[in-house]
Amino acid sequence: MRFFTKITEHKLKIYNRALFDQFMLKSKDGEYTMEILPREKGNNRHRTYRGYVRDIANETGASPEATHKLFKKKFLTPTYETVFGEEVATYSETTLSKEDFWIYMGRIQALTGYPYRWEEQTLDNQA
Repeated sequence: MRFFTKITEHKLKIYNRALFDQFMLKSKDGEYTMEILPREKGNNRHRTYRGYVRDIANETGASPEATHKLFKKKFLTPTYETVFGEEVATYSETTLSKEDFWIYMGRIQALTGYPYRWEEQTLDNQA
């Protein structure tokens, strides 16, 4: 299992602490290897997210769009726009800060129990 982390002032922050704690409670006693890798630059977070949603949809039989809508509605705070005099709620992962994006991804992983295939993707280090 991999976790999103950040090192600041020689301290390690785990973005989804609840998922990490859940993992620790389920882990057996023993020796483990912890590998900390820098996120690679140049890849698009949106593409990373959409690939993950597509993988979950393929596993569950739901459409990627319906899966995406569920995650947005469940985990994102709506912004409101007025269209033709009516207020419309919109949800977007593309406006999240880097930290909030990885928290969002961690919440999806905690909800679905579906591990992200980190080995096949590189992660964006840009806001």
